Amino acid sequence: MSPDDTGKGLLKLVYVLRYVVALTSPPLLVLTISMILSGYALIAPQTMSKFFGIGYSEGVIVHSTPLIRFGFVTLALLHGWAGTLTLILPRLIRAGRVKLAYIVLTALSFAVLYFLTPLLLVELSK
Repeated sequence: MSPDDTGKGLLKLVYVLRYVVALTSPPLLVLTISMILSGYALIAPQTMSKFFGIGYSEGVIVHSTPLIRFGFVTLALLHGWAGTLTLILPRLIRAGRVKLAYIVLTALSFAVLYFLTPLLLVELSK
């Protein structure tokens, strides 16, 4: 058991995680919309050109730019990790399950680091 049996350190972490979620939301929204629109530009270039001014060539550029793909994957991983912990940790702390909260924090961080990081490596290798 940690020296912080009341979970005060975890509650401070939750505030930081909420800030991370709030910070990653706007750029993730912009990147998600750009990826969706560029994807539709690849499969329906005439329609997208007519309504949004995005043709096939612009769709290919946006969809295949490594910086956009890497940023999207990085922000999605960070946002998902922080958001999940923000939802789970306060409930566990209020229920008096501080030890379980530490286990969930460790397990989810391990999962993000070791199971989802290959996505970033794939994006870097392209």
